[in-house]
Amino acid sequence: MLVDTEALQVVALHIKGHGEAALIPFDQVKSADADVVTVLTSTSARRPSARDEASPLAGLNEVSKLKVVDEEGTFLGVVQSVEVDPKTGAITELAAQKATAFGLGRATTVVAASEVTSIGEAMIVVQAPEPLAEETPDTFALVKRSR
Repeated sequence: MLVDTEALQVVALHIKGHGEAALIPFDQVKSADADVVTVLTSTSARRPSARDEASPLAGLNEVSKLKVVDEEGTFLGVVQSVEVDPKTGAITELAAQKATAFGLGRATTVVAASEVTSIGEAMIVVQAPEPLAEETPDTFALVKRSR
């Protein structure tokens, strides 16, 4: 998948097979799932040229290597997955994953596409989370019982 990082949109599919490569504009995709992509016509695919308009686009594999930080500079992880609307090609959310303390596990942060503020060559910046409102903690009394 080739992604327009400014629009957060899949704009084309780059396919390879039998030693040849082709581009399919996403608006020519009729349906897509994990195993099969169908296109409107057999002429939907075209050979990429050296000066193809797809060259400034990022491949999904490049996007999945980006670090994700919030506006305060907190590292949230590296892009682990990207959710795409199969009808429009719009990226709807991404999941960033990082190792937890001492590398004993993984923490995943899911970010809606609407929270992405910028995408650069090395990282994605997202809105900082809203601070939690201070709540009055529930209280309870400990009573010592005598026997």
